[in-house]
Order: sequence, then structure tokens, then C-alpha cells
Amino acid sequence: MYKKNLFQKSLIFISFALVTILICGIFYAGGMLVLNKVDKSKISSQVKSPATKDDLKATVLKFDKLEKAITAEEKAVGLMNRNSLCDNCGMIFIFPKEKVQEFWMKNTFISLDIIFINENGKIVEIHQNTKTNQTNELYNSILPAKYTIETNAGWSLKNGISTGDLIDIKSLI
Repeated sequence: MYKKNLFQKSLIFISFALVTILICGIFYAGGMLVLNKVDKSKISSQVKSPATKDDLKATVLKFDKLEKAITAEEKAVGLMNRNSLCDNCGMIFIFPKEKVQEFWMKNTFISLDIIFINENGKIVEIHQNTKTNQTNELYNSILPAKYTIETNAGWSLKNGISTGDLIDIKSLI
């Protein structure tokens, strides 16, 4: 009886392990499919080659007020639960290292422009006029970014800011 009980427990454990491996494989394959759907022509057409100080003069962005999100809590809250943001205001998220960043609009009632900037001050992606108060659509940087600025929708167009521009990031942090 002991051997039979041990055999049943072993069979259950092995079955559980195989199901877990199968589920992980499905999620991994699904994630790879999503990653492969990135339009590579969009990346090459929107993102210029790496800029150096000799290539471009860095633009100094001027804000009436630019809040800083540095701690994990400040980053998690961001601009959530606000009904307005002054015309020339925003929030800069400062991350410890450069990586692909991803934002959502949960409890964010203001449509935003989300500007992703690499450690050298180059704008690597801009999402304009984000959809408010939803989590279905995620906004990511495609390329690694160390900083993210959230502003009112239309701010980047109004200020002539576009992907590939070099900005003076040190003046903002």
C-alpha cells in the first residue's frame, strides 16, 4: 500500500510539473509572437541613428512645473487620479538604468503625451494622445529609455518635439 501511495503521489507531482512546463511554454511562445509583431519598419523610420553632441544641438525643454517621480511609489502613482494638468507642466520619471519602459493609463483621467528618452537625452519614442483610464493598451518605449516625461496630450506637437530629437536631459533632472 505504501508503494502504491508513493507511486500515486509521484505520478501527481510529475503530471503537475509537465502541465506547468506546458503552460510556461505557451506563455513564452505567445510572448515571442507579440514581440515578433513589432513593425520593424516603424522602428527604423522613427528612430534615427544614435546621436552624439557633434551631430545635434540638444534642445532645452522649458516647463512651468516638472514634477519628479523617483521612488517606486511616485512612479506607481504618476499622474493618476488627476482631473487636470497645467498647460506647460508634466512629470519626469527617472529610472536607475536604461531599459525598455512600459506605461499604462489606469486611473489616469488626462490624455497624455508620453516621451521616452535614453540616457544620452535622445527621444526614442513618443506616444501622443493616450487613451484615458484604461489598462488594455500599454505604451512602451520600443528601445531602452532611462527617462520618461508625461505631459498633456498635444504638448510634443505644440513644442516641436519628435522621435530622434536630442534634448538637454540634465536641465530637467
